Amino acid sequence: MERSTRTAFAYNLSLKADERDIYQYFSKVGKVVDIKLITDKSTRRSKGFAYIEFSKVEEVIAAVALTGSVFMNQAIMVKSSEHEKNLAWEAQQQAKQSQLKAATLLSQAGGDNPVPVGPCKLYVANLNQAIAEPDLQQLFAPFGNIESVQIVRDTNGKSSGYGYVTFTMVLDATKAQEHWNGRMVVDSALKVSISSLAPSATAAAAAALPVLAGAPNLFTAAAGSLGAAALPGTLPGLSALGGLGGTLNIPSDVASRFGLAMPGGPVGLPGAAPGMALPGVAAAAAAAAAAAMPPPVVDSGIGELDEEESRGGLKLTSDKRQALMARLATSAGLAPHAPALPPGVAVPGMPAPVPLPGPPPLPAAAAGPKMDPALSLIQSLLGPSSPIPTPCLLIKNMFEPGEAEAESGPGWAEEIASDVQEECAKYGAVVHVHVDKASKGCVYLKFGSVEAASAAQHAMNGRWFAGRQIGVEYQFLQPYNSHFKC
Repeated sequence: MERSTRTAFAYNLSLKADERDIYQYFSKVGKVVDIKLITDKSTRRSKGFAYIEFSKVEEVIAAVALTGSVFMNQAIMVKSSEHEKNLAWEAQQQAKQSQLKAATLLSQAGGDNPVPVGPCKLYVANLNQAIAEPDLQQLFAPFGNIESVQIVRDTNGKSSGYGYVTFTMVLDATKAQEHWNGRMVVDSALKVSISSLAPSATAAAAAALPVLAGAPNLFTAAAGSLGAAALPGTLPGLSALGGLGGTLNIPSDVASRFGLAMPGGPVGLPGAAPGMALPGVAAAAAAAAAAAMPPPVVDSGIGELDEEESRGGLKLTSDKRQALMARLATSAGLAPHAPALPPGVAVPGMPAPVPLPGPPPLPAAAAGPKMDPALSLIQSLLGPSSPIPTPCLLIKNMFEPGEAEAESGPGWAEEIASDVQEECAKYGAVVHVHVDKASKGCVYLKFGSVEAASAAQHAMNGRWFAGRQIGVEYQFLQPYNSHFKC
């Protein structure tokens, strides 16, 4: 950090100028400690820009004043590194993005607090059977203080493949959710989402469930008896069935007749015989049957059920919804209405749609490179990767230490660093390269600008180098500078 504030960047230099010429020219404004002249790897010729480190920050200001002066028959340009401004801007942008993402995630999960505060529990699914609580703690610890980690297990102590991580702060939880959701960990793509909110948000979400009152049929009686525990399996468009209005709550016994999944368990009215006509059921009989049931237990937390199913109510896809509407309408003596569906899509119980004329569908967009899942297991010395572009990159799986030493001898690390700098120089100025000899092929590098690093990451991620697929990730700038002292 302190070294960066004492460094000036000079460009538009004469290609004939070497480090001695630059040293003599800039020594008239201060004591020059070090000079890094950027040269071409193949020709060793100057590229026309250099980094000049001075002994004092004040000398950098004097060097910037040389902008426009003629050096070796060419007007040069000089500016400071502006390291502090870059750090402040990056921290400000990350804070804004974190707050916006946290507010969006809480809004989707039913939160009503515009400023996310307090603890937050994350639901983590698709876990490998071999992952235990300490492993899950290690994955999520870099993002903030963790209150508890739990992996749900069966009666035999075997992992059920999902668990919960509770953070002290909501912003830390949203950062972890954004980073790990969809990432491969031990050959499995993690599914991470917000599990629980504050009690006020949970109560507001429960009160917002659609419950019909006063409808003289079995569905309304079941919904009225269950209250907030009624599952929101609503079907719009059934206003033709007598007294149902615009929406319909489906109890479990009716759902089971049509083969629909009920994540919340059997909460419907017992004794409903298959084939019962819907419009003629007496509301008093339905209410009496509901009164005989034990009162439902409303739990704001998540039990042993799958998190996603417990949120979604009935698993009604579009074709199952249309099939259920058709069968209900038929049992009520009404003619089923054929829905407007895309060409080639059929609904059980409905006549097949007639294909519509038109141009052929467009081909799907080309997918990105298929990445080796093992790349996600290679961890950085600097912690988790940055979710936004920075000047710092980590290249994974670049080499295998034993093979590289056997092939190139003791200087294999310097040779790899030289090759990486030469390859990446086509995207912009590379100011630092480090080869981690004890890692699984990790090479750390820092560019002179975020744009150059973005171009290199886009071009190199997923490429093959000497028979090995490499992965390229962004690294946070401040930990990079602190670790490598640059």
